[in-house]
Amino acid sequence: MRSSLAWFSLLALYFLTLTCSQSNKNTLPTDKPIAKAPQATADVIARLVEDSAMQAGFLGLSVRELSTQKEVMHYQAGKMFNLASCQKAITTATALELLGENFRFKTLLQVDAQGYIYLKGGGDPTLASQIMGRNVPSLDELMQIFIQKIKAKGIKKIQGIIADETIENYDVMPPHWLWSDMGNYYGAPSYALNVIDNSFELNFKPTRVGKVATITGTNPRLPAEVQFLNEVRTAPAGTGDQASIAGGSYEAVRYVSGTIPLDYQAFSIKGALPDPAYYLAWYFTKILRAEGFEVAEPTTSRRIALAGKVLNRVRTDLYTHESPPLRQICDFVNFYSVNLFAEAILKQIGLKYPTEKPDNTPLRAGINQIKAFWEARGIPRAYFYMLDGSGLSVTNGITPTHMSLLFCEAQKLPTKEAFYASLPVAGVSGTMKGVGAGTVLQNNLRAKTGAMSQVLAYSGYYKGKSGKMYAFCVAVNRHVGKGAYMQQKLTELLESLYSGS
Repeated sequence: MRSSLAWFSLLALYFLTLTCSQSNKNTLPTDKPIAKAPQATADVIARLVEDSAMQAGFLGLSVRELSTQKEVMHYQAGKMFNLASCQKAITTATALELLGENFRFKTLLQVDAQGYIYLKGGGDPTLASQIMGRNVPSLDELMQIFIQKIKAKGIKKIQGIIADETIENYDVMPPHWLWSDMGNYYGAPSYALNVIDNSFELNFKPTRVGKVATITGTNPRLPAEVQFLNEVRTAPAGTGDQASIAGGSYEAVRYVSGTIPLDYQAFSIKGALPDPAYYLAWYFTKILRAEGFEVAEPTTSRRIALAGKVLNRVRTDLYTHESPPLRQICDFVNFYSVNLFAEAILKQIGLKYPTEKPDNTPLRAGINQIKAFWEARGIPRAYFYMLDGSGLSVTNGITPTHMSLLFCEAQKLPTKEAFYASLPVAGVSGTMKGVGAGTVLQNNLRAKTGAMSQVLAYSGYYKGKSGKMYAFCVAVNRHVGKGAYMQQKLTELLESLYSGS
């Protein structure tokens, strides 16, 4: 075993000290000679490559000295990896620069001459967000703000509430998101009008093991058109949450399957709102009626278009609701890996920088702008495949060598401090709280995490033992076993990087 490990150590050291690819000599920075890797890091890589969890998997690593951008260490860094939610770091770093740290999403409250009230969306993902807590008004507080603005204009009669989503296209789902993700809260796409994080809780009461669990309601209550086809069964105690919700955008029927454990009196799972704009108009109508207004049934611009009717665009603004500044939103994106926020930010880039292609959408235009932004800074499109802003798409990809370069370039931008501060701290905060706690990494390394089935990645910055700052990207794809085990192994690798830098 020792001889085998020694052989792998030499192999790892070879990869870490020689060129990564001879076939891309003029395109990959890793083709340049780099510094010799510490033996400790080579040993960790050798053990990881030999580990049974990685027998069918791939490891990629790139480390650059931040001040010079010189790549001082790499392992298979020229290969394209899926970095999962590390994609959010790319989206936020670009948005802080192109939209500005103080950019705010806007939602308009409007009225037309016929007495219809409009909620015109601007893509704000923080509208009544529960994730942001007291940083934004709750839904009921927001409704009261709207009502006060209506009353202040002397409006006593309201024909109806119309949610206007026309700032964006209605095909909201990014490419290559999995059906198994859609319908769950983390798979909620971004719309022109988002509300309460586009999510809800579905409540169950366990029955007997093997029997279908009983749905007891939702929180919040949803419009009557939303229905659930329930196939969730009760499993033995201790089995945990194995249930999921499926359903596409605007589809009123949700398909619920899997199991929930017996050892709870009540159990809840989170799902994605089928039609957030309609929910907002429906809820506002309900509140207005409670305030004594006579209001017809609500609708949306999409439903009006489906009926073959034309939306009235001649309106008067009553109020402009603004989100928190982008800098604060990006903190939540990277600290807590909020898919919805990242997708909304990506589309906002596309709205500000539209393309002239016939199939132009805010999502496609945003991706095109992000690729162009980083291509001008040394990240060729050929090594950067992007289909969404959050990293949920299973076909996203970028090489570790270009990801570490991107993090170096991000620290040359005017918004570098805001981006750096948005990354969670190892052992302390956000998704990095459980990584490196009690080690040399705690309070030293900042990184965006990325995790999905058979994927684990970290991209960020750390100060080495020498005091120098480094940008890094480390990723494994196609590993087997539990993510917690792979997290432990990559933590050991990151510790070795610190000690050898």
